[in-house]
Amino acid sequence: MARASKPARGSKPPASGRNKPMPVAIVEDTSARPPAIPESAKLSANYINGIAIGVFISGALLPTLAVLKAPGSDIDPLWLAATVICTAASGALHLFARHLLERTQK
Repeated sequence: MARASKPARGSKPPASGRNKPMPVAIVEDTSARPPAIPESAKLSANYINGIAIGVFISGALLPTLAVLKAPGSDIDPLWLAATVICTAASGALHLFARHLLERTQK
């Protein structure tokens, strides 16, 4: 009596008509995805955010570092007011850029 040989390891058994997988339709759920933001709004928000970074660096960070590096320099009230104004303006520009993106997303 002859024995049936086993299939080699890793090989698939012969396909029969009963074990074929059923085709599945792939449907993408777009209801969970937020609406796309137009590219022009992204570029505008990025530009405004770049201006905000520039205002902070040139109006707050660099003057602060210059005062800290200079030995024996006094803090001028005008310099302090300009630094606070530039920091606030930078934050306001950044928030405006975020608002621009959020408004176009709705």
